[in-house]
Amino acid sequence: VLMIPSWYPTPNNPLHGSFFRDQALALSHAGMQMGIIFPHFNAPRLLLNPFAWHKIGLRQENDAGVPTYRHSVYRWSNDLRALSESWLAKGEELFDHYLEKEGRPHIIHANAAHRAGLLAHRISEKHNIPYVIHEHQAHYVRKPRPQWVRKQLKECFAHASARLVVSEKYGEKLEEIFGESFAPWNFVPNAIGQSFLSRSLPAGAEPARAARLLSIGNLIEHKGQDFLLSAFIECAKEHKDWTLTFLGDGPLRPALEEMAQSAGLAERVIFKGNVARDEVIQELDECTFYVHGSPFETFGVVIAEALARGKPVVSTACCGPYSIVTEKDGLLVPVGDEEAMVKAMKQMAEVHSSYKREDLRERAVARFGPEQVAAELIKVFQSVLSPG
Repeated sequence: VLMIPSWYPTPNNPLHGSFFRDQALALSHAGMQMGIIFPHFNAPRLLLNPFAWHKIGLRQENDAGVPTYRHSVYRWSNDLRALSESWLAKGEELFDHYLEKEGRPHIIHANAAHRAGLLAHRISEKHNIPYVIHEHQAHYVRKPRPQWVRKQLKECFAHASARLVVSEKYGEKLEEIFGESFAPWNFVPNAIGQSFLSRSLPAGAEPARAARLLSIGNLIEHKGQDFLLSAFIECAKEHKDWTLTFLGDGPLRPALEEMAQSAGLAERVIFKGNVARDEVIQELDECTFYVHGSPFETFGVVIAEALARGKPVVSTACCGPYSIVTEKDGLLVPVGDEEAMVKAMKQMAEVHSSYKREDLRERAVARFGPEQVAAELIKVFQSVLSPG
């Protein structure tokens, strides 16, 4: 199986697309012979950072037994069409190199159609290799693509041997947007990273203490941290000892810090920036419950990871969480309804101990564990390669 991700972890951003890497490792552990090709654009600003990893050119690495080929270049244009063609051209070069070194794959697994799926389609037309598209991208809903991109994507979807989505409601939305070219589709979720499962849950009962809320994600406009912080500020008026921690970084951070400062909560709203996975796990283990305020998520793997660490969740009902958060796992509130979010936060602070950590973890692993997701993907590959 040759996996082509549309984005992927780099030394500068090790969590970016980490769920694609988790997926590749899960398939490898399940017995699939895996390979990865990934063309990568470096932002020109990295040239000004002497500590940034910005090695350009083609490089090969063995990532836990998975041969991974990258081709890094600098992005000098913001023109969408030029960027797309450049990415696809580098991808075709990478595939030719992969073909020479690793041999012909039986099937291509493209994670997200825009870029990876388009590249898989080009390779398929030239080499007659079937491809599967696993769709994750949110911008089809957040910011519709130009007409020329939609035309390319429709053709790409139509020729795919299978179309997968990471949540049921997202599949319904994509079928509305792309019509017959996206039908039929199958639901295969993202996998929880093995690192969230290999460490045991903390022993003993949850200690009695003030509520410690945790949110994880890039601090960017469409992730809803401003909405989440506004709801927390309302809760903090009544609950003087609650804290809210943000893991992640981005351009919205100064505005969020100013919001907290203006509300007199600079000491109780903590911004830790980008952290390694070990610290993410530690923060999840130490929080009272996990909160998510996004207006739209195709899935929301951080929510599944929180459940895997035995933490109940309060989230907006923003598409993907419908496939994750049941009434046994936490509370869903309408998107953008701050009053409902405040009410849910207060309710969860009172009842969080009624959610049993082991039960939350067990249900999450049964649905989103790496072995389970790998098995579902392998069934799809088998159905493509051996119909009937």
